[in-house]
Amino acid sequence: AMLSRYLKREDDAKKYLMMSAIADIQNATRETASLQALALIQYEENNLADAFKFTQSAIDDVVSSGIHFRAMEIYKFYSIINTAYQTEEARSKSNLITFLISTSVSLFLLIVLVFIYIQMKKTLRMKRALAQSNEELLRLNDKLNSMNSELNDKNDELCEINNIKEHYIAQFFDVCFSYIHKMEKYQNMLYKIAIN
Repeated sequence: AMLSRYLKREDDAKKYLMMSAIADIQNATRETASLQALALIQYEENNLADAFKFTQSAIDDVVSSGIHFRAMEIYKFYSIINTAYQTEEARSKSNLITFLISTSVSLFLLIVLVFIYIQMKKTLRMKRALAQSNEELLRLNDKLNSMNSELNDKNDELCEINNIKEHYIAQFFDVCFSYIHKMEKYQNMLYKIAIN
């Protein structure tokens, strides 16, 4: 693995380090050099989650085995990996919070848009109903105007008939008055004849 790293064949170096770490675990060897080297490679490749896991596993092995010279090597870059990992976690949480806030705002805006759309539909339906009512009202108003016009015509006819009737009644009274007056004259004449 070290030779592969020296020859800049990182994939081979990782493969051999993984094989070594697996052999250490299978044989219950608490030798953590492979995990430390893997953690360092992962850190250099900016894969902080794996680097943190490998470092944590190496520390657990050192604590369990009591091999203190390995602890000194691990603690050198553990604080760097841990700080980078914590920073990455904080950034991820910040990104997650930002994403959640933006998603919540987007969802809220979507709900508001749906509500506005529904209100606009209702308003449009109400406008259509109002327009229909106005058309119906105009139609009824025209009908009422025509009926009023007919009624005025009938009233005018009635007034004319009334005037004619009054004229004939006046003529009838004049004829009656004239007849009564003639009858009085005739009565007076008869009275005079009777006295003579």
